[in-house]
Amino acid sequence: AAAAVIVLPLLVSFLLQIKQEGIFPEERMREISLLPGKSLATLTLSDGSSRVLSLENFDLIDGSKRIVNDPDGLSYQVEDTSICGEIAYNEITVPRGGEYKVTLDDGTRIWVNSESYIRFPVAFSGDKRQVELRGEAYFEVAKNVAKPFIVKISDYDIRVTGTQFNVRSYPGERVATTLVEGSVQLERGKEVQKMFPGQ
Repeated sequence: AAAAVIVLPLLVSFLLQIKQEGIFPEERMREISLLPGKSLATLTLSDGSSRVLSLENFDLIDGSKRIVNDPDGLSYQVEDTSICGEIAYNEITVPRGGEYKVTLDDGTRIWVNSESYIRFPVAFSGDKRQVELRGEAYFEVAKNVAKPFIVKISDYDIRVTGTQFNVRSYPGERVATTLVEGSVQLERGKEVQKMFPGQ
């Protein structure tokens, strides 16, 4: 009885304070709000050299492409179409808290999210455009019906010709694709599933 006399008023006082202030007062909500990612990544060139990317301006040559970095992100532009031979690949690795935008040589735009990695050819050749992704990225694929765009993730291939979609494929998580516009086809071995906007 003596304990109840002491504990009961404390409990009522605590409950009234929570009701008055809410579980998280406004000041606390401002403190825990998420900050946007910073434009930060590492570009690894076909020769194995790497460069930290931020929004500073620079340009360099890798094979037949001129790579330009500016406040709008990284973009690949034709430098010398006469150069041919082995396909050269570049990689972009984005650390935790970072994000980066890249425009590929076909005009496809990709926003690579935090803790993600993407590998792609400096110039697309052959009958398809293929990239490899670990983590998360948003794609706006340049339309080309004759040359489908394929994103390789985990056990899946995502095949498109021109569309907007998001892919999430972090280690230990289920693969998720969200389609904004157009259509995509998920392929896993012989299993094929088509997706439409909103799915």
